[in-house]
Amino acid sequence: LDEVTNGWPAAFLGQIELHRVRVAKGALPTDLSLDRARADVRLRLNPFRIDLGEATLKIGEDTARAKGRITADDAGWHVTLDATSPRADTGRVLSLWPETLAPGTRAWLAGNVEGGALTDVSLALRADSGSKPRTHLTFGFEDATVRLLKTLPPLEGRGLGSLIGGRLALEMIDGTLTTPFGALDASGTTFAIAASKEKPKRAVADIRTSGDLSASLWVIDQPPFKVMSRTGRTPEIASGSADVSATIHFPLKRGMKGPDVDYDVTAVLRDVESDQIVAGRVLEADRIAVAATPEALQITGPAQFDGVAVDATWTQPIG
Repeated sequence: LDEVTNGWPAAFLGQIELHRVRVAKGALPTDLSLDRARADVRLRLNPFRIDLGEATLKIGEDTARAKGRITADDAGWHVTLDATSPRADTGRVLSLWPETLAPGTRAWLAGNVEGGALTDVSLALRADSGSKPRTHLTFGFEDATVRLLKTLPPLEGRGLGSLIGGRLALEMIDGTLTTPFGALDASGTTFAIAASKEKPKRAVADIRTSGDLSASLWVIDQPPFKVMSRTGRTPEIASGSADVSATIHFPLKRGMKGPDVDYDVTAVLRDVESDQIVAGRVLEADRIAVAATPEALQITGPAQFDGVAVDATWTQPIG
C-alpha cells in the first residue's frame, strides 16, 4: 500500500516475479514460453493509472527490459510502452509480433528476412482508444539473409533497420550478394516500404553492388531488369569491374508483372576489355558509364577499338 490518507491507500505497489511461464496463443501469433518474468507495478485508482516501473523478460538467451504506463479517462484508454533488448533472435521477435500491428510490414519481414539476430533493439509504443497504435522501432541486424525481390538473390550481412510512423527502412552496412560469377559487395543497399494507406503498399529498393563486371551484369540481367537478354547479350560480354546502382519501385503484391515495376540502373564500368561487343574487334576502356531504364540502354565514354581512340554514346531501345 502507498500514499495512505486517513487510512485509505491511493496506490498499490506490487513486485511480481514468475518462472517458466507459458502464454497461450491469443494476442500473439504463437505460444510464448518465458524462462523468467519480473515487474515492478504501481496501481492508482483515482484517476486510474498503472505504472510499470521496470519489467524484465528472459526467453532463452534473449533478455528484454520495458517500462510504461496505462491510463484511462473520459477519452478511453492510453498506453505508453518503451522496451529495449541488446540482442534478440530474429525469428523469435517475428513470432512475438502481433499480427494486427502493421500486418503488411510484419508479413514482408517474416517472408523475406531469415536467420541472424537483431541488436540494440529499441521500441516505443503509443496507443490510444479509437486510434491506430504508433510505433518507433530501431534495431541493428547481423548474420541475416534479406531478400528484397523474389527474382534476385538474397543479401547476406549486417545492417540497420527502423519502423517509424508506419515506414519500414533497412540499410545494409556490410552486405554480400552472391551470383554464379562470384560475390559482390552490396554494402549501402537500402530498402523501404512507404507509410501510406495505399493498397497494395509500395516499396523501393536501391541496390548498390561493387565487384566483378560479369557478376554485376548478371544481376541486371535478372527480372525485372533483363537488360542483357533484352539486348541480345550475355553477362560474359566483357571483363572488368563495375559499381552499380539499381533503384526499383514496385508494389507489394503477389503475381507482380513487368508493368508493375519501374527501375533505373546506372553503372560505372572500369578496366573494360571485350572482343564481343563488336565482332572481330577488341574494345578497351578505362571507364564507361552505363544507364538503363525499361525503355533503353545507353553506354557512354572514351574507349579504344583495336587501339583506335573513340569517344561516343551508344543507345539501344529495349522493350
